Amino acid sequence: MTNKKLFHLYSDDEKFSIVQDHINNRLSIRACATKYKVAVTSIVMWLRSYRLHGKEGLKSQIGRKRGSGKGRPLGTFKPKTTIEELEKENIKLQIEIERLKKGYLVKGVGAKKVFISINNKNFKSLND
Repeated sequence: MTNKKLFHLYSDDEKFSIVQDHINNRLSIRACATKYKVAVTSIVMWLRSYRLHGKEGLKSQIGRKRGSGKGRPLGTFKPKTTIEELEKENIKLQIEIERLKKGYLVKGVGAKKVFISINNKNFKSLND
């Protein structure tokens, strides 16, 4: 049984004290990481953000919008018309007919797709 470390969201003050301990006491990043039980990459990111933006850079970005133009703009989802839905279903049925002509069925989706032979033949031996 493995001991998984639970996710811990560090507050701005905790981040600031860790960064200050690294800077003031001239601790290495690895020593700081083992002392506070924090990932090395987290400390590196906090230091970079602190050097660029000061204490404001250590504020949590969770739940904030990253910038303008990110994500899908509101109101851009276009519902399909009945004609488009029927055309899509028609294409799916044509594909299924072609597979049945070749002698196999398809079960599943994506990586879990399984080809089942109708004629009990090896697929490599099928020429058509």
